[in-house]
Amino acid sequence: MISFLKPWVRNKAQKKLASLPDDRGIKMLLRLEARLSSLTLGTIKLAERSRGGIHPKHWITDFVGFFLDNINASDTVLEIGCAYGHVASRIAEKAKHVTAIDIRRDAIEKAGQQFNRSNISFISADFFDFTDGSKFDVVVMSNVLEHIADRGRFLEKAAVLGGKLLIRVPAFDRDWTVPYKKKLGLEWRLNDGHEVEYTEGMLRDELGRAGLSVKYLCCKWGNYCCIAEKKRGDNGRS
Repeated sequence: MISFLKPWVRNKAQKKLASLPDDRGIKMLLRLEARLSSLTLGTIKLAERSRGGIHPKHWITDFVGFFLDNINASDTVLEIGCAYGHVASRIAEKAKHVTAIDIRRDAIEKAGQQFNRSNISFISADFFDFTDGSKFDVVVMSNVLEHIADRGRFLEKAAVLGGKLLIRVPAFDRDWTVPYKKKLGLEWRLNDGHEVEYTEGMLRDELGRAGLSVKYLCCKWGNYCCIAEKKRGDNGRS
């Protein structure tokens, strides 16, 4: 952050900041770094309007590929927290039918206008109140679970509605500076709306307590991608 300064100036500034009591110097720099990062990412997102408003991380990381690789052409899919429908539209290119829900009515209206396909149903609903009587082959949660306070009940309901859960969540252990910021009492989350960010152990434990078993899990681009299914009983039936 101060690397653009001449070496002697930089060294003097670093020593001064490091000497401040109660880690005030490093806290100041970390807060400034977070603000600059937020400004940079916001500017990039605005610049990507030429790509239909899709966040650049979507086409750089292609994380949708994880969902597509684990969905069959005959599958019916429920996407929870579909936002503006970008993931649902990609999934609908492969799956038999996609039901995409989000609690924000404005997001659902925009999604329906932009992605008007015969095999997508966009519904404005709170997942906890969602009761259309359908069952699904696959349930997709792309960066949704971390926003939920009652994740146990959320996962249990998802497991009832779908045979297979495809989950993507942010990794707490994406970088060593994350726990360092937390230790210093600074904001460490990627988004202040996150209830949690995960280590592998945390994710496995949470899924296990909800009666789910992990079939596959990997970490890429600072996110855990996971396939989970309802645990089977002794009789081999879900």
